[in-house]
Amino acid sequence: MISLFLIMMRTLPAVPVLSATRTLRPLWHEDLARAVAGAVSAGEPSGSVDLAAPESTTYDRLFESVAALIDRRPLRLPVPSFIAEHGAALAELLHLAVPFDASVLGADDQPASRGDALTSLGVAPTPLDVGLRRLANEMPEVVPSEGLGRIDVKRFTAEITGSPHSAPALLRLVRSRFGQVMPTPVGVEPVSPQTRLEPDAVLTIGLPIRGHVQIRVAEVTADHVVGVTLRGHALAGCVEFYASPTPAGVQFGVMTCENAATPLDWLTLSIGGARLQDANWHRLVQNVIELSGGRAAGVVSNGRRLTPEETETIARWIRDLVEGRGGGMPAALAFSADP
Repeated sequence: MISLFLIMMRTLPAVPVLSATRTLRPLWHEDLARAVAGAVSAGEPSGSVDLAAPESTTYDRLFESVAALIDRRPLRLPVPSFIAEHGAALAELLHLAVPFDASVLGADDQPASRGDALTSLGVAPTPLDVGLRRLANEMPEVVPSEGLGRIDVKRFTAEITGSPHSAPALLRLVRSRFGQVMPTPVGVEPVSPQTRLEPDAVLTIGLPIRGHVQIRVAEVTADHVVGVTLRGHALAGCVEFYASPTPAGVQFGVMTCENAATPLDWLTLSIGGARLQDANWHRLVQNVIELSGGRAAGVVSNGRRLTPEETETIARWIRDLVEGRGGGMPAALAFSADP
């Protein structure tokens, strides 16, 4: 529920906030894992062990903590306790589709003594502020198979001539100045100020209307960089930036492979969001042409929709990247077929 609240804070114009009488004791997942391991190794007798973090907080305080980390303050929507407790049952009774169960936002106050069980199991609890900072940069990746609809592959390329930079040198320059060539703001959160395309870096990007989204740099080589979208992004998939030598100079390009992450994102993309995204990558390539010190006739774009078989191949490739088993780009991303 803390992850859900963080995503809402990043992406929505308004977020639900429960009454101050509702308290939370967020337990960091690694603390829970260590506690389980400690109980097993200690040979605890059969039965149950109640665990809770020693720190308590309210949604108001959680709102302020997250707002300070991400520099974003959406409107607060007070949620009555009754709705938090019975919202799911009411929605089912009224046949209403809701994006999440409001009851997960609520939690009854837990005795602080339950936090003592962590210490008795040899676990030093992670402070809430530390856990929130880590959570902000440790969202899981979202691969296309987790999104909605068919997967589109698009390329935006330019043939650059007259640049003093070789292909590897130009890509290194783009990596170091990514925040400069990206048309939308990069590194917009105090907790995630990264603006360079470095290995394993998490970049937070500000998008008009959509709020803040993140990508993680999954692979960096001499000729390409691949970033994978993280949970909360409007898209499920990846983006590749590459540079390759040509007889006349350097080809620089952007390749995207993605679909909508949620039904709302699918609707947004369908009514114009996709065109805005294409214009964003078109502008980025133009900015790289200017950065290169060379010239180009223009930016060429094309795209096509993947078949179900190609989709499975791409999903495996992205999972391998995420798990550190990067390999050659699948043939499914080639543009030998008609757009």
